[in-house]
Amino acid sequence: MKPRNVAQSEQHKLRLQAHHERFTGSTARLFTTFFSDEGLTSYATLVATVDAATAKCVLDIGCGDGTLLAELARRTPAMHLYGLDASSAELELARKRVPGASFVQADCTDRLPYPDESFDAVLSHLVMMLVGDIEATISEIHRVTRPGGTVSFLYDDLPSDPNGIYVDLMRYGVQAALQKAAPEEFREASDHRLYDHATLQALCARYGLAISEHRHFTVSRELTEIDAWPMMATSYPLSGLDEDARGRAREAIARRFRERFDERVVASLPLQFVKAHRL
Repeated sequence: MKPRNVAQSEQHKLRLQAHHERFTGSTARLFTTFFSDEGLTSYATLVATVDAATAKCVLDIGCGDGTLLAELARRTPAMHLYGLDASSAELELARKRVPGASFVQADCTDRLPYPDESFDAVLSHLVMMLVGDIEATISEIHRVTRPGGTVSFLYDDLPSDPNGIYVDLMRYGVQAALQKAAPEEFREASDHRLYDHATLQALCARYGLAISEHRHFTVSRELTEIDAWPMMATSYPLSGLDEDARGRAREAIARRFRERFDERVVASLPLQFVKAHRL
């Protein structure tokens, strides 16, 4: 996918804001039920990258309802925590969940509302594949990170698993909702540069971030037919549809689950994890 133009980016931002106003906290509710082979949620995977001995100020970009910052607060109460998100509804939950943190409403593709070299660590959970301009975001992350500080982010790797359970159920749900064949790229396509290591490494290096780790991993959980719709209902492709369309999607997803699986199946979501240091 080519980077979005200005009009596309603004439309994309509005869709994301509408989604999070309607389904506030849905990302955390879903991803706190999936675990890696090491028994960690994707949030805990990011928290583990923060060195409590050296990181005194930490920023979570796209903090949502504050789940990641809450984990950091429990682990290191003395740490100064900051969260940024475009959704006022998500931030309302975050402020209640982590009352000691500082939150601001802003879009991560705009200039971040922090001075240069403010943070020892910057984290981002399932945001990079949604931003309209990853170059602007990476540039701003570099600006607000202190020299030698760490930057860690993870994002979905669904393009690597086109026939996986999640994508398969989504394809059938979207097709039923739209009452026509699902488009080849029925989900919000991510910037392709995120999915090529050499390209992403060069892009980060251009903005002063040296990638030290880039790996694929999966998080999994047991899934039943009853669980399938709650997992899919708050996905971006289905969240903006009217109730009739969502009803058709729900029926199609249940039908596809019965066709393809027994009563229970292990569902895995592929992710990519990146850790870099600020030069």
